[in-house]
Amino acid sequence: MATRRESWGKVRQLASKRWQASYVGPDGARHTARTEPDADGVTRALTFSTKTDARAWLRAEHAKIALGDWQSAADRAVAAKDRSRRNVTFATYAETWISGRFNKHGHPLRPRTASEYRRLVAGPLGPLGPLPLASIDRATVDEWRAAQLRTGHLTTTGHAYALLRSILATATVHKMIPENPATIEHGATTRTGKKVTPPTIGELDVIVANLPHKYRALFLMAAWSGLRIGELTALTRADITVTKKAGAVTAITLNVDKGVTWTETGPHVGPPKTSSGVRTVTLPPVEGLYTAVVAHLAEFVAINPDALVFANTTGGHLRQPSVQKVLKPAREKAGRPDVSLHSLRHFHASWLHEVGASPAAQLARLGQNTSSMIGRYSHPVGEDAALAAALADRVNSRAG
Repeated sequence: MATRRESWGKVRQLASKRWQASYVGPDGARHTARTEPDADGVTRALTFSTKTDARAWLRAEHAKIALGDWQSAADRAVAAKDRSRRNVTFATYAETWISGRFNKHGHPLRPRTASEYRRLVAGPLGPLGPLPLASIDRATVDEWRAAQLRTGHLTTTGHAYALLRSILATATVHKMIPENPATIEHGATTRTGKKVTPPTIGELDVIVANLPHKYRALFLMAAWSGLRIGELTALTRADITVTKKAGAVTAITLNVDKGVTWTETGPHVGPPKTSSGVRTVTLPPVEGLYTAVVAHLAEFVAINPDALVFANTTGGHLRQPSVQKVLKPAREKAGRPDVSLHSLRHFHASWLHEVGASPAAQLARLGQNTSSMIGRYSHPVGEDAALAAALADRVNSRAG
């Protein structure tokens, strides 16, 4: 269609009957009308229904040049994108970070991990949520951490700080902020100082004796395998191999290749917590253990190889709160109200240390990646050497 030259710029009618306007800017390039950039800095070609509207757009652009306020569409797009990035809140960026996070093996975050991160962002990190990411500086971080520590939730504060530091580190890489303000030394290692004291064998016996029959094998296996609660509650009949000789049980092994975690959407079954978690664990032939496991399989586990070894009343995965509920009266009977299933993992690690297992053997049996965890889990047994000797005698007599 014909082009009409104006006193400044030009307009032309397109085949669509709409009008297009353009001009040569201060940079010497021709600029055609475009929309204002959106939050992502994207612009689109702009046309007008009348020649009058096209001329009005040219007058507005000419005024910007005269006042020194003119920017090219490309420059405006960059500026809009920068403004949008500066206005992103911590909560919005944190959700983007969680949703797009991958581990070192290229896998998305486990559902339980993502759920826990979101809990921390909505909970202890909540005061930072509505703040623009770019406004969070060292003073803001220090004030937030001090307020959290005053709540007395020291471990949670440590976990939240570690997450905050990771999110802000990524924001630095993405140039959303100039530097990471979460630089408090040991800020992520805050702990309550509470020590886990594993039960003695005598206390364990009292606890097991006072549990409902359905749960006794679970606690005995937790004590003598060192499996995590999620690994125990993910076991199926096919994961347990019972070896017999002349009618007597000579060995029981556990195939550990999965774990169950819980989020607000329910149970999620996946690989164990660490890359070393896939393993085979042989139960020691301590008194009462093999009998309890075999009896449990016979009485409470369906013949189906996929049947859960420790299931709830509907045959689904057992939740930790349900286990803690039945444990409470039993541990009070033993005078150990502090004992949990996790305490039994400490119990097992302590006995591994007591019998002289090498650090590598301890890591392999517990399904751990780092040797630093051995120190956290190992404790003095607290009973005289006769207990260790009795255990060794029992193992030797069964092996013979």
